[in-house]
Amino acid sequence: MRDFARRLSQQNKPVVTYLHTMRGLVAAESLHERVFLLLADFHPLVAFMAGQPFTIVWPKGSKPGTHTPDFILVSTSGQPVVVDVKTREDRASIYWQEREPVIRDTLAQVGVDYLVWTEMPRRFRKNLENFTAAQVPESSVDRWAPAATALAGAGVSAHQLAARLDVAGYPYLNAMMLIRWLLWTHVLKTDMHRLFTPDSIVEAAKR
Repeated sequence: MRDFARRLSQQNKPVVTYLHTMRGLVAAESLHERVFLLLADFHPLVAFMAGQPFTIVWPKGSKPGTHTPDFILVSTSGQPVVVDVKTREDRASIYWQEREPVIRDTLAQVGVDYLVWTEMPRRFRKNLENFTAAQVPESSVDRWAPAATALAGAGVSAHQLAARLDVAGYPYLNAMMLIRWLLWTHVLKTDMHRLFTPDSIVEAAKR
């Protein structure tokens, strides 16, 4: 894994972020890359991820010469997926349009999937940031998650669900935190394209 240098003149500043999937910190070269990590951490089929895991070196004199991907993900089935994170503008550049198919074809030769990620809706990102920040003791999750699922049923507002849990014996504010955690872990679901509020409708996710 390549080092993430941090210099005053850099346009993008490296960051590290905690990922539940990895149970630890993972580095990224920019805040834009961190947003992708947040999405990957939320995805139920992602089992492993790492930043700048290797450098591809092509024969001398050929293009693109070398390339270090931004991330590698490994799915729950064991399939690796290499990811580059770009802005829409960077991906549309002639420079990148020439490189992308070469990188994809090279990785395909060794059985590795490849994708280029650009962005996601701001409200979706804000919701992920909200949900991942929820912290609930495992004992509370084990005890109250089944009740939350049953009380949510086919859909109620987060406020109504928290109030029902409060009546059942789990304090309202704790219940709101639990709801956010259950949304993060896909036990509950909501419309991710709308900013999550107490009025948001949540329902039990189908298993």
